[in-house]
Amino acid sequence: MDASKEFWNGFLRAIETKPGQPIESLPGASGLDHPLTAYGLDESRKRLVIILGDSDARSAALAQADLQNKYSDLKVIFARPIAVSLGKVAEYFVQQTGLISIGQSQLEIFQNLGEDRREFLAERGKQIIEGIPALLRGFGYASINWTATIQDCIKQLSRLKVDPLGAAAATTGLSVDNSQAMRQVPTLLLAPLIGFDPSEADRSHGICAVPLYEFTAEQAEVFQRGSDVDGGKEILRQNQILQFFFPAADHLALGLVEKQPLPLDVVTQHLEQSPTFGHPFGQQEILPEPTKIQEMIDALQEKGLCVEGELGFELTGTGKVQRANVRFKPREGLLERLSRIFKIDISLKDIRNLFGPPNP
Repeated sequence: MDASKEFWNGFLRAIETKPGQPIESLPGASGLDHPLTAYGLDESRKRLVIILGDSDARSAALAQADLQNKYSDLKVIFARPIAVSLGKVAEYFVQQTGLISIGQSQLEIFQNLGEDRREFLAERGKQIIEGIPALLRGFGYASINWTATIQDCIKQLSRLKVDPLGAAAATTGLSVDNSQAMRQVPTLLLAPLIGFDPSEADRSHGICAVPLYEFTAEQAEVFQRGSDVDGGKEILRQNQILQFFFPAADHLALGLVEKQPLPLDVVTQHLEQSPTFGHPFGQQEILPEPTKIQEMIDALQEKGLCVEGELGFELTGTGKVQRANVRFKPREGLLERLSRIFKIDISLKDIRNLFGPPNP
């Protein structure tokens, strides 16, 4: 049994879908084939969850629209695995070395050191390099589309900046002759990559990012075994992924209010849309289970998390603190998805209004 292939079967069972037979791609309404890593079907809720083997969030969002149009009787939900965060690798390197850039000056310092000191730094460098594979462990947990993953890594690396030959001298007013410029080594600037979140684009496009690099080996093994569904659910909850598929209605309400002040009827409409688009409510996290959405809004107000202002409901300072705990997690992709669906609906109404009332 290939444990990396079984990973997605365990993942799909944890979100209450039945894993399908392996296929490499699925055609959309456009006739284009979209690469699949895995997929699962929830017949009772009419949900089709697809683990897409695409290299970026934008193409994943386009694929979702294409497949949703093809399978209109199902709610098509996308998740995209991200095997590595090179921002975390860069951050680790800076923490271990204290270097925010690598260039001519660093090489000259190394060359001018004594032999003993050079051997010590070389050994230290070896230890740092040996520590990097631990940050790349996501590659071995689950089966992935290697072409898409390499493309994703290249896009992450493209955030690195290179100081061109002679640029440092030009900014300091020093003259550099051609022979010296030829000997200069370009300076690699690590700062633009540090802290980069490779799942940010997925959230903004309404896709559930699955950051494999965040899982521990023990957590990955639970999905690879596939038999412990409850254990898998708990792991996804801890990693803020389960809440994308089964959102906490209280946090979702605060998230909608945080995006912009909204009247109560609009907040209610957004919340009611979640189950209809394949995201039934899961366990609440702030409030005890209310029976109605209105009661939940009232309870959030009583806790001082939101207030009714001039333009609609707004978050209080306490509400913003509560939201900060989840804002950069995979679950937030649902918030963007619902917001986009609502905006599209409004836009279509506006377009129809331009043409006036329909002919009798």
